[in-house]
Amino acid sequence: MLDGLMSDYPFLKMLDEEALAIIERNLVQKKVQAGELLINGEEACWGFSFIKSGVLRVYRLNDEGREVTLYRLRKGDSCFMTVICALAQSKTHAYVRVEEDSELVILPILLFEKYLINHPVYLQFVFKNLYEKFLSVIQVVENVTFNSIEQRVIDYLKEHSRGGLLYRTHEQIAFDIGSTREVVSRTLKSLERKGKVKLERGKILIKK
Repeated sequence: MLDGLMSDYPFLKMLDEEALAIIERNLVQKKVQAGELLINGEEACWGFSFIKSGVLRVYRLNDEGREVTLYRLRKGDSCFMTVICALAQSKTHAYVRVEEDSELVILPILLFEKYLINHPVYLQFVFKNLYEKFLSVIQVVENVTFNSIEQRVIDYLKEHSRGGLLYRTHEQIAFDIGSTREVVSRTLKSLERKGKVKLERGKILIKK
């Protein structure tokens, strides 16, 4: 099982044979479906997840109970919430929901702490990954702070559309830009009246 993970998680190659053997015996494969809640924000960490396929969305809830997307995890990614949780021995204070059907390989948290958390090659990997996720969080904060809702929606459409099409619900867009579905819907309707987009069920056509 480890052989299939090493290309995406190269720090595994630096572990000694005894550590690799123990890790491999304790790995658990898990397939999860889109929409499933993996971590509810009040749980202690149950393990380190190697992501083989799919997409996971990491988010927080604000004081009003509204979801705000922090970042997404894909094949080869590492969730720094797990690292913080292991170091501080605390709850995650974040939610993780499956956005696309995913396949995970989970290493129990005690083995993660014993063999990986202090390994220099792993730390190099995770800090690089953490920096990329940190930039994603900063971008969310900057957009909410400095950009109008219309500009945030326009930027989001440009970034995430493919071939002029975006297959996202208004609610999903709201989660990602730190707004509400109602506000996003009004903004998209306004953009449609201006001739910048065409709204269809389940998709948005971005006009040039």
